[in-house]
Amino acid sequence: MKTNYLTTDDLYYACHELESGRHGSFAKAIAEAYSIADKGNSQKLVEAFPDLFERGYHFWQARKLMAV
Repeated sequence: MKTNYLTTDDLYYACHELESGRHGSFAKAIAEAYSIADKGNSQKLVEAFPDLFERGYHFWQARKLMAV
């Protein structure tokens, strides 16, 4: 089982990126579900789709670096 290393803030930024729709409708739906889920269910989403959240975070981070 893969351990997710993203912090709560990282997950917030990942969701912001994924909710943009640039990563497909499935990613957008998962990010929207995470945003409204309670703590237990949001953790289950991260555990079920760790690569999705990591990808969202890395894309957000890259976009942030390019803006500098």
